[in-house]
Amino acid sequence: MTPDRVRVEMPTPWAGDVVVLWGWYGAKDQHLLKYARLHAERGRATVRAIAPPADVVLKREDRLRALAAASLGAAAELLAARADGTGLLFVHAFSNGGAFLYEAWLRARADVPRDGEAGARGGMPAIHGAIFDSSPAYMRPEVMFSVLASHTPSPALRALLGCAFGAWVAAAKASAAFGAVGPTPAELFWSNMAGDDSGGPALYLYS
Repeated sequence: MTPDRVRVEMPTPWAGDVVVLWGWYGAKDQHLLKYARLHAERGRATVRAIAPPADVVLKREDRLRALAAASLGAAAELLAARADGTGLLFVHAFSNGGAFLYEAWLRARADVPRDGEAGARGGMPAIHGAIFDSSPAYMRPEVMFSVLASHTPSPALRALLGCAFGAWVAAAKASAAFGAVGPTPAELFWSNMAGDDSGGPALYLYS
């Protein structure tokens, strides 16, 4: 994943903690920057990243893992630079864009052997707490379509998207009729989240 997708904001003075901000589908860096500045006012450094829309929609596992690793790696470097070693790492994930990055991190983490530190695996940084802000969003097909359509300015592209969505729904109903139904996106997500053994508290916020 290209480093230019990861931004770092350092406060003066820095109290020691780092918050990783993972943006929602369609977010711009200027949106996350507002949250970064709020944390900076309280002495917290931030690392922010936004997954490309196509990676979120298609759940491109390798790319989501790479971006999660790049942003958490940047946060780990900041913490390692502190001589007193007192800083903690937190994640603030927004909507599905952030939730899918967290999920990708969990899946990558599950592939790495444990090490001696609680919540850490094979040198991967330990997350001490996570905030899921409107995250995850509903994963029903009609909600996914409405989100995609709202970020598609061209009427022609929206019409094409509507046709593709209709074909997808028809195919899903046909599969269900023949009993060929697998786990839903939401079921797969929560199955992965159930394996979160990082040990940190999680706060879910919905407005």
